[in-house]
Amino acid sequence: MRSPLRNLFLAPALLAAAALATTTAFAESQVNVPFSFTVAGKTCPPGLYDVQSGPIINTVALTSEATSRRFVFLVAPGNPVPTDHRVILTFDQRGDQHALQTIQWGYKITSRLDKPSRKNEYVPTRIMSGQ
Repeated sequence: MRSPLRNLFLAPALLAAAALATTTAFAESQVNVPFSFTVAGKTCPPGLYDVQSGPIINTVALTSEATSRRFVFLVAPGNPVPTDHRVILTFDQRGDQHALQTIQWGYKITSRLDKPSRKNEYVPTRIMSGQ
């Protein structure tokens, strides 16, 4: 006869493994940004950027391959459906300048990262990966 304690310890381990499997499905993605942009007061050049799980739960990291800069942001569940595995970077465009607005990482999204200007002055630009 098997001990019921075994099931008590096995169930949380299986749930944790299932949760890890679903989060690693979109744990890292590479995005090509064809223009320079600002984020957190820093100017980033055009090029490839890695978007991956941050060092802490509910964070996402944006890393530049060219400059080795790394930005870490908090993410929370957003409007996308829970099965959404896309990575979407949304930028505000003001003339020829771009500012990173949000990062959608699967079904989670950052709060607004740039300061909004007048509503009629910007055009949102989206770059998607992992469709």
